[in-house]
This record gives sequence, C-alpha cells and structure tokens, in this order.
Amino acid sequence: MSREKLETGQLLLIRPKMGIIPELTKQNYETIARQLREVITNALDAKAENIYIDIQIDGKFTDMIIADDGYGMDDETFLDQFLALGGSKKYSDDDQIGRIGIGFLACAPLCENIEIHSRAKGTNRAFIAILYSNQLYEESFRYEGMDEFPAGKVLKVYEDADGAGLDGQFTRIVLKNLTTKFIDTLNNKEELDKLKEEFRRLFPLPYPKNNKLFTQISSELRDLLIKYSDPWRLNVFFNGEELTRRVYGDEEDEEFKNIYPLKEIKAKKGSGKVTGYFIQTYKYLKDWDGLISRFQNTTVENKGYLGFEKKKSALRYVTGELFLSGLDKNRAISINRNQFNEANDDFICLRDVIYEHLDYFTSAVYRKSRASSKVRKEIKKKKAIKEKLTKVSRSISEKKTKKPKQIQKELIEKPVKKIEATNLSELSLEKELKDIEVKIVEIVPKRGRLKEGFTIEWEGDDRSKPVVLIEKKLVEETGEDITIDDKLFKVYFIEDSVNLDPCKINYEEKEVIFNRSHPALATRDEKVISFLFLLTYFYDKTKTKADYRKKIIDNLSGIID
Repeated sequence: MSREKLETGQLLLIRPKMGIIPELTKQNYETIARQLREVITNALDAKAENIYIDIQIDGKFTDMIIADDGYGMDDETFLDQFLALGGSKKYSDDDQIGRIGIGFLACAPLCENIEIHSRAKGTNRAFIAILYSNQLYEESFRYEGMDEFPAGKVLKVYEDADGAGLDGQFTRIVLKNLTTKFIDTLNNKEELDKLKEEFRRLFPLPYPKNNKLFTQISSELRDLLIKYSDPWRLNVFFNGEELTRRVYGDEEDEEFKNIYPLKEIKAKKGSGKVTGYFIQTYKYLKDWDGLISRFQNTTVENKGYLGFEKKKSALRYVTGELFLSGLDKNRAISINRNQFNEANDDFICLRDVIYEHLDYFTSAVYRKSRASSKVRKEIKKKKAIKEKLTKVSRSISEKKTKKPKQIQKELIEKPVKKIEATNLSELSLEKELKDIEVKIVEIVPKRGRLKEGFTIEWEGDDRSKPVVLIEKKLVEETGEDITIDDKLFKVYFIEDSVNLDPCKINYEEKEVIFNRSHPALATRDEKVISFLFLLTYFYDKTKTKADYRKKIIDNLSGIID
C-alpha cells in the first residue's frame, strides 16, 4: 500500500469521509417529527403554499409521499444544492429557514431509499432520481470519500414535462420501504396521534380558526402573533387531514386563568426581540410541559423554559408561545434546530429579558397559588364547621320535638326563612321568626365570608328560639361598582384586625376589598379610599419602583382638587 508524502509548500485539503453521515442524521434528530420537519421547511423555502404527506401501502412495503407545490428544482439546483452537504445558498438569506444543506439526510434513517421527483418553475424539464439511503450507514462505506461514494442515480428525465402531463412546478419526495419502527408508529393509533400532535407543535402551521386563545388576548397581541407567523407558514395535509397549529385552549379542559402578553420586547443589548405570551393554567397539564419557542415560525424548543428554573412549583402551571426574532439564525440556533445556542451573545441577551418577565409572572403565580391554597383550607374548615353545626342543630331539634311524625313532617315542609346579615356582632332571630315555626335557621351573609365561623345557641323555656352569634363582622357589600381595565369590580368593606392590608384587588373574582380595621379607613374618607386604591392598583401593575412612583404622581390630580 503506497503512502503519500508531504512536501514543503503542499496545500492541505479536507477529505470528508462517509462516516460523518450517521452523525448528521441518526444522532442529530430526537424524533420522527423533527426529521420530517426538515423536509417541511425545505418546501417552505421553495415558496410552497401546500404540502401533502400521505402513506402508501404496496404489498409488503410501506412508503411515505411528501409532495409540495413550491418552485421545484432544476438540474443545477438538485446537483449543487440538494445533494451538497454544507455550502447552502440559504446561509446568508434571512428570509430562508434552511442554512446548511443537510435537509434530505434527516429522513434517510426512516427508509431504505429516497425517490425525488421535481420540476422547476418556468421550465419544461423534470426528473426522477433515487438515493440509496440504507447504504449511507453500512460499515463498509464508512471510510470512503464522499466524492467517490455512489449515493444513487437518475431514473428518468422528462424533456417535455407538459407533454407528460406533469404539474407546472412541484417536488415530490418518496420515502420508500419505511423502517419497521416507523411502520409500527403509523399502525399504532396512540403513537400516530402523538406524531400528529408533535407535527402541530413543530411545523410552521396557521393558527386554527375561532381558537379560544384569540378570544382571551387583545387584538394588538393577536395581530403581532400573525405578523410573526404568516410570512413563514404553509398548509400541511396529513393523509388528507389539514393540520393546524396546536394552541393551548384547543381541548375542553384547557382553561385560561391568567395571560401575560409580550409585545415585541427588545433585548437590552443586540437586536433580539420576543413576542408571545405566558399562560397560567388552572391545573397541571403534563402535555404542556414548558414553552413553545419559535424562530421564523418554526419550533426550535418545545420543552422547558429556555433554561429558566426558578419557582418550579409555579412553572408546573405555566405554558405559552414565544416568537424570537432579530437573531442570526446561523449562530443563535443549533445545527439540528433543536435548541438555541447558549453561547451566542445575542440569544443570551434576549433570553435574559425573557427570564425577567418569566420571573415576574411566575412570582405572581406562586403568590396566587399559595393564597388559593389558604383559601381552600379555610373553605374546607368552614364547610366542616357548618356541617357540624347543622348536625348538632338537627340533633337538638329532634330531641326537643315530641310531636307526631305527621305534624313533624308538616313543619319540615315549611320554608326556611333566610336572614341576610351584615356588620352584626350578635344577631337575634326572635323578632324575625316569631310567626314561623322552624327548627333550623340558615344565616346567609351577602358574601359567604366568616373570619372565625359562627355558633348557634337555643334560648327560651323550651330552647326553641335560635340565636346566631357571629364572632367577626361579615363583609359589607356597598352596592357600588368600580371599572378596572374595562371590567366592573364589586366594592366590599370588611373588618379584619389580623390582616391589616388596607386594600386588596382580586382580579379573578373582580372584587375590591377595603379593610375598615386599618386606621386609614376609620373615617371612610372618599379621598383616602381613592388614594389607597391607586396605591394597590399600581403596585400590582408596575414592575419598577420608578414606574410605580410616576404612576402614583400622574394620577394624584384626579384625587386632589
């Protein structure tokens, strides 16, 4: 075996071997959907509007046909671009998604051979070629030079495509003789549904019509989402079914508790921007484990929170969708488009801004979650007290009642009188009930809030007169409304000497609650009440101390004459 010898001044050339192919394909894509995504984005770069993915069974073999109505390929494009590894002309084109030139290799591990049918726009010539994808992974070819490897051959050339009845422009890729693993996925309904679900999250698809999300966000945010998706979207049909983007809210159990909009937020350095939204859900949904982060409308990451790990208990209830823009696609995204490059300065600056907003949002989710937990415990406690009181009351009534069953039945069928009680430390029902025979009295406050519960005592010679003792004053409903963010909120006053917050705003229940136990509210001065409301509202809505102070000062004129 002869050996080459180095000489002074000799030029050195890189000699790519076939052994790199498995590393660029089998080791590079995590799922089938991500492999097929490369063919989809190639069609989008060819200005296709529609793409059709169909399964074809021919005897014992199963093929997948992926056809698009894009510009197609002429001979030069096929040889110099499609078959080239690296050096894609898309690299410097910001309107194109691709950049390296390894798209077709992503599907090579899924089948035995790949057939390519294509006709370029404006030509009367078309061709059919075949690539031997299974040979790319044979150990015997691992050490062969790429320029010497017989990757496939041209099967047919049409000199008169019109005469052959071919479409004016198209590309059709046929994955022939699919692997057993891929066929098993297609034959298993549960696995096939998962595959379609991943298609809907990864592919650059249009938003579904009449989706619930668009009813929950402002028209301004909706228009921005369309602005960053429409230039890079196409219609995908899978076995005849048109696919639309998977959006939170598509399913019945996917309810919105809170939405945090991001409207073209700029990074503090660099040209990066982010548009999208965070959603707080009512319950943990394992199918939404993180944010869907897109670049040029194609999903890069659909798990996790771009590395954000604070407040994990709150993150379980947070999902959303982000459109990142203004980044260099060649440096900010990994070669397989599965993640953003954490070594890229522009991405890091944009991620830091996303972290700030995500931290602010999850902090609010965490606080509300803790408050909700306390409320649920209190409700449970109150229900237990009420059930116990009811049980005791019934027991006492039964012991004191010696009338025949028929008479007792008549008493039970009489309506129970409901007394609305507010701001009373002791309520005697003797006057209200003097003309009615009852054994159990139901006290109904205007708002069902009792701070420490209540007790029932029975007075009179025969202990048949009920007295309800309320340990703390109940909520007083003023009957007044206040408009906040174009929504009507009810106004209530409470007396709570334990929690002395003068004012709280419950945005979920649409309530504004003032605590009269606070010294500032002792006189119920209207200007003081208005000022406390402003302090609370802008504390909830602003993000910095400077902004908080500015908002307060700007709005004081409405209070001070």
